[in-house]
Amino acid sequence: MENQVFVNLLRKGYDPEKTMFYYRTRNDKEIDFVLRENNRVKQLVQVSYEMTSEKTIRRKCSALKEAAQELHCNDLYVLTYNEKRTLDLEGCTIRVLPATEWFK
Repeated sequence: MENQVFVNLLRKGYDPEKTMFYYRTRNDKEIDFVLRENNRVKQLVQVSYEMTSEKTIRRKCSALKEAAQELHCNDLYVLTYNEKRTLDLEGCTIRVLPATEWFK
């Protein structure tokens, strides 16, 4: 699924050397995609086939929260196969969307 998101971002014009990055936080948490526009971080995106396990939710959301603070970004997403909801994590709003909906 991550590859599909990557290819879609390429089609939308994101450049892996200038506007689309992988990120690792100070505490070694991973962010799948950091999207940048005009020298500022626009969105942080995690990809997970499903968000049904508490362990997965904690891992993906805590990484987003930490990266959001480090990169000063509050447009946070977790792309899934078919789940749609909004999560609030200690002041951070994270939108969980099916990847196909996010592609539009």
